[in-house]
Amino acid sequence: MSITFLTLLLACSEVVKLQETCVGEHGEICCEGYRLDAVTFKCVKCDVGYWGSNCEIRCPFPTYGDACQQLCDCEERRCNSAHGISFL
Repeated sequence: MSITFLTLLLACSEVVKLQETCVGEHGEICCEGYRLDAVTFKCVKCDVGYWGSNCEIRCPFPTYGDACQQLCDCEERRCNSAHGISFL
């Protein structure tokens, strides 16, 4: 691998790390879309189907998926917040 590629890879991984923690009123906190893991005490991405500070918001209809970025193409009662359509 070239040195340029490795430098770019390291720079990109640092950017991702910066998005996990934010500076709050009382110091570092987990950013929107992350929560504090009770075992590792590190910020981890929200589970699929959830969003918000500390991942407390379930994706509202008609959204679903990772960071609620997908749109359900079904009626509300059949839209699963994590996977989209659910078969009842």
